[in-house]
Amino acid sequence: MVVTDASVPLVVSAAHLYHSGQQVSHAKQASSRVSSTNTELYSIRIGIAKAISLQCNHIILITDCLPAAKLVVNPSIHSSQSHSIQDC
Repeated sequence: MVVTDASVPLVVSAAHLYHSGQQVSHAKQASSRVSSTNTELYSIRIGIAKAISLQCNHIILITDCLPAAKLVVNPSIHSSQSHSIQDC
């Protein structure tokens, strides 16, 4: 399970990974000056990338930003297209 969140005033993206109810990893990254949706999208990107690096077969994503979750599977042109393409 990947749980993500981001903070625009602090411009920090975070992802926490859980397996069988135990936190197995977390990642935090500073983001540049972008919109809240793009910051959330970056949080999803680092969470999914970390889950893949841990060889997870099934990923459940929990986020509080539906627009970012929709952008993850949308490789069309948008301001954070590179995150979407890497997650797909």
